[in-house]
Amino acid sequence: MSNGFIALASENLVSNTDRLCLSLPISIESQIPEQNICLLAHSLGARVAYYCMESWSGNKHSLFDIILLAGAVRRDTSKDWGYVASQINGTLINVYNDNDPDLKTKFKLAEAGNHACGQKPIKEYHSKIRNEDATDFIGKSHSLSSYLNYLPELVRKGLWRV
Repeated sequence: MSNGFIALASENLVSNTDRLCLSLPISIESQIPEQNICLLAHSLGARVAYYCMESWSGNKHSLFDIILLAGAVRRDTSKDWGYVASQINGTLINVYNDNDPDLKTKFKLAEAGNHACGQKPIKEYHSKIRNEDATDFIGKSHSLSSYLNYLPELVRKGLWRV
């Protein structure tokens, strides 16, 4: 069975996050022929993916693997990570980088000192959540290309099957 693939990058998402959270499931249902959907999300795109998972009803489609790269979503108990992980059939892979400069400064400032899941592991344990430390590989970068270059490592480690 083939998987549909949707990428959510951070550009132009600041003002459109709420609209995208509502329209993404509708777009998937109407435009993606594959039954299993894999979401790949970077930065604010991870916020869209989180809220999409949270409200997923998936009549014809199933969320399979969700990969968060430099996710700009709080990692603490203010988010119900266990519930959103239970909404998917595959794995929620959180690729984090402790040296990400944007998440270390801008996100922490905007979120009153709280850490993003893209900077530290998601705190909640769930069998479908995998936290992957990419700090040594990515270094001091928040760029999408740096995180995309890490995807072959996920495949090599057996965390993600393309």
